[in-house]
Amino acid sequence: MRHLRRHVLLVLGLAGMLVFSTLGASAVTTNVVVTQNDVGFSWITADTRSGGNVSFVAGPATAPLSDGSLQMTTTDANGASNAKAQLVTGAHVGTPLSAIDALSFWDYRASASTNPVAQRMGLNVAVDFVGNGASFTTLVFEPVYQPGGVSALLTDTWQYWDAFDGGDAIWWSTKDIPGVCAFTCYVTWDTILANNPNAKISGAFGFNVGSGWTGQFSGNADALTVGVSGNSTVYDFEPLIGPPTNKDECKNGGWMIFNNPTFKNQGQCIQYVNTGK
Repeated sequence: MRHLRRHVLLVLGLAGMLVFSTLGASAVTTNVVVTQNDVGFSWITADTRSGGNVSFVAGPATAPLSDGSLQMTTTDANGASNAKAQLVTGAHVGTPLSAIDALSFWDYRASASTNPVAQRMGLNVAVDFVGNGASFTTLVFEPVYQPGGVSALLTDTWQYWDAFDGGDAIWWSTKDIPGVCAFTCYVTWDTILANNPNAKISGAFGFNVGSGWTGQFSGNADALTVGVSGNSTVYDFEPLIGPPTNKDECKNGGWMIFNNPTFKNQGQCIQYVNTGK
């Protein structure tokens, strides 16, 4: 059953989107599958630096959605490191922060990581905090600043993080903005919004690790959810699967496994094996 669900999401997600009712007739949840093929187009690695790496992998363990996840790593062979990895999208540019009613994701920190345990996947949002097109800061959500602190952070375990939490999730800003000092003021989402009521997303939205970290890091993220005015987009990160190399791989529902490329039916899959198109 788990694999059947995965096949449906991969086929329909890459074709466009799978939409179904969640909160009523006017509310929808859109599931979007993100793979390596989307990097450089709808998603970019942006400020990824030497020593940082972004990939799409199976697992680890039982991933929250389907069978795969986004993996981000940094290396640090010489102590203090500038290694950094980032994967972001511009899909939500122009969205008012006041319209956001859900933000969440799952993350996984591998025990092979040697950097401080407090350092793991962070969610970054580029924001025009005045709303006039001329202001800029990056808002950052990190699990360590949520209730429970370091003691709540686990390794080799998928953990769910609510980056909205009804407006009570804790964020910080990379610049001084009304009501929030830069870097060291940890405030609720509602505090940011109350002091910056016209703020809107102005650029990159997504995951970031590294920059100044010591030690090596390996972690994963999946099921990134963004809710806007009751409607939600859920990003499912998956590795590329395919292309098929023989027609038997297309049979008995096997054609549904592939996302590189996707197929509408078994016959189309077999045709691809025979002709390459």
